[in-house]
Amino acid sequence: MEICNRLHDAIPLRSCSHHFCLPDKPYFHALRSLYALAHGTSSRSRLKFHIGEEIEQLYKLKSYGIPVELIPVTGTGNIKTIYLKQWIRLRKTLEDMRAKELDDSVLYQLPRSTDVIFRTGTSLTCHPGNSMFQSIIESKVKEHSEASQAGKMAITRDIIETVKQKEGRFLQWDTRGWWTELTGTSHVHTKVAVSVRDFKSKSVAQQNRQNSQSNTSVFENQDGKKRRKRARDDGWVKGCGFLEMDRKGGNRIY
Repeated sequence: MEICNRLHDAIPLRSCSHHFCLPDKPYFHALRSLYALAHGTSSRSRLKFHIGEEIEQLYKLKSYGIPVELIPVTGTGNIKTIYLKQWIRLRKTLEDMRAKELDDSVLYQLPRSTDVIFRTGTSLTCHPGNSMFQSIIESKVKEHSEASQAGKMAITRDIIETVKQKEGRFLQWDTRGWWTELTGTSHVHTKVAVSVRDFKSKSVAQQNRQNSQSNTSVFENQDGKKRRKRARDDGWVKGCGFLEMDRKGGNRIY
């Protein structure tokens, strides 16, 4: 226990928590208990053990706000080198810019939690800044739908100002391995307007999925359309089954 505490105190970083992902086997259950006992009471609260299948562990890590896509190890144990190469390329670029006495403050390695980030082909909804951005759009979407063209432009500007008031920036991913800030007013306005349009399209698509039509007799007229089941010559009713006359003269569907 003393060795573990000394090692923890010697780490030159301030750790908030330690997450361990282990298979659901008796050996790892025992190992978890021994490792927890080896730590002192003060550091034991920082230990988080996740036991189960890989997909369960990833969802559990996401619940703590950990970006699982940035973990440099795959589920099979292979090491991901793409982020290491990306970091080396960024450092080399920064050193070259400083050698030439160029301004390197325009390149960002990591966005802040209040920044809105854009990257093609990658889902960034888990980023705190993008979640805040989506909440702002959601609060304005009804007003945006009812506004005129000039009103929609004003709402878009209002969304941009709200993000800036929260000390947020609009960053775009550079394929060379870093983030750059969108400084042009028209460029930022276009990005925000497209985000509002996409949010409205997704909301309409989700509403259409919820208002799905049904062929059963109970929900037949709830969608505002009158539908009538017609049997074919072989007795088959589309979406229901076979139609047969019972002894009392009624129809029975199988």
